[in-house]
Amino acid sequence: MVDGQLTPNKITNNALLNCFLNIPREAFVDVANKHTAYIDSPINVSSSRKMFSPLVCAHLLQSLDLNKKDNVLVVASSSGYTASILCDLVNNVYGVEEDLSLLEMARRALLDAQCKSVTLCEGPPNKGLEEKAMFDKIVIDAPVEFIPDSLVAQVKDGGKISAVVKNNAGIHVLTVFTKKDKTLEGKAIREVVAMPVHTAFTRKKEFIL
Repeated sequence: MVDGQLTPNKITNNALLNCFLNIPREAFVDVANKHTAYIDSPINVSSSRKMFSPLVCAHLLQSLDLNKKDNVLVVASSSGYTASILCDLVNNVYGVEEDLSLLEMARRALLDAQCKSVTLCEGPPNKGLEEKAMFDKIVIDAPVEFIPDSLVAQVKDGGKISAVVKNNAGIHVLTVFTKKDKTLEGKAIREVVAMPVHTAFTRKKEFIL
């Protein structure tokens, strides 16, 4: 995975690459899908959710310019794989997830992986985790159509948010945002394979009579 997918595609952070080598990705996928854990495409993590490919996950994290002092929030933390990669790279990792079955899967997998710096919480992902704010970095672990104001408010000025954003043309673009004076400035990193947008991050359709 590292040699075949990550390093040939501009993942250059050695500490990040080591985390991908050390964390067993198959531990964060349900039994029926373990055989697909390392393929270079989105995979089913449960009957209702997909997991980003290793390359997309790596670019989401590399784009944040992580350091050991960071407190990081993983939004829609799913089965906990992205949180596990962050575990040895930053100070504290928090995850927020509303699907109780995924939350339980994540807790078991993170315990087995000895990821002691990760705290998972139940809640609507679009609301973030206000009680643990402010965060240095936020990563959204599912495709979105927009970044909610609640998440913008929970990242420090100068902090970053990374996400895969579905644009108006229907293209999914991995983007890193930097907060400056309470607003976000976005930088596109790369187009990625489309996945279903998380329902909490879907724009309401307007009906015209």
